[in-house]
Amino acid sequence: MTDRATRYLCESLSHKKEGAAEALRIVHAEHGYELTLDDAKDGDHIFEEDGTKYLLVDPQVSEALSDALVDIAESPQGKRLTLTGGEAPNPSEPEPAKTEPAEPEPEPKTKP
Repeated sequence: MTDRATRYLCESLSHKKEGAAEALRIVHAEHGYELTLDDAKDGDHIFEEDGTKYLLVDPQVSEALSDALVDIAESPQGKRLTLTGGEAPNPSEPEPAKTEPAEPEPEPKTKP
């Protein structure tokens, strides 16, 4: 996990709605890997930054990606999380999260 990926994931979680799951999880899907919001489960590999959980990986995915590098790459759609190495397709870009962290609510406008 690169420092850029850590910052990107932590920043993404700073926009989640109150009461949403605590962290992002890498899950194996039909066409590779994707991110989803979830809470920690027994046996998970948990990545933390300053005491805050930001990434969860179950034992099977952790084993498959044990030699993979998680990083950030620029794309026409913006920054993308990438996986290279391990059993990840080379290179692999996880699909966008099924439940993406919400954008911050706009500040209410007051009448002059």
